[in-house]
Amino acid sequence: MGRTMLVVAVTTAAVLGALSAQVAALIYLAHGPWHERLSLVLQLLALYGIGLGFLSRSQVVRRARFCIDDMTSPRIGTFVAGNFRFVALLFSTVSVGLSPDRTTRSSLALGCLGGALLMGASPFVILYAAFHLLILAPLSYPAYLMASGLVESVRGSARDLTVTRTSRVPGSADSEPGLQREEEMGEVQLFSVREFVDADPASAKSFLIGLPAAVLSLITKLVGLFLSG
Repeated sequence: MGRTMLVVAVTTAAVLGALSAQVAALIYLAHGPWHERLSLVLQLLALYGIGLGFLSRSQVVRRARFCIDDMTSPRIGTFVAGNFRFVALLFSTVSVGLSPDRTTRSSLALGCLGGALLMGASPFVILYAAFHLLILAPLSYPAYLMASGLVESVRGSARDLTVTRTSRVPGSADSEPGLQREEEMGEVQLFSVREFVDADPASAKSFLIGLPAAVLSLITKLVGLFLSG
């Protein structure tokens, strides 16, 4: 047991070290002042987090929750597998659109137009897949690891914060016949912090990353304006 924990700890430290080196190299090799390079990294995190957050809220994507949940997992193996699965789904979607077989209810002209557009966009899809796997996903993993810790601290807490509203409810049905039921005051729960996070942890983690990264990117740009002035 102790040896297994040691292997996991060493592997995690090695992965985090490699990711940190990649972030440092990205900031160092990029041209421009330091605040512009830092803002670039924050914008990439905001793009990944906010985009994945809205994607996870889509009704269509809810049927493929395994992909979104894996892409926000704190486990490095599951995280990498989820991102490869996402890229595979992207390529599969393009392959379906490029198929020459059409249904009878499909417009032939629009189908040919869409196929031509997909054919022209194929190089950009390949470039995005490489960018996603080599830049976006490695940059986002440390952030999702920390966000997973924050989400789990709320989900696993024995305490909760609820917002309730007092409203009038009908009286008990056990009242005597012929007597008018008296209205009683009751509390209706409107919001629960733990249920809010537990309902969709993938979206919670994504927005915990994307929104602060977008705000910090804006602040970095503002700081850069004052420094350059």
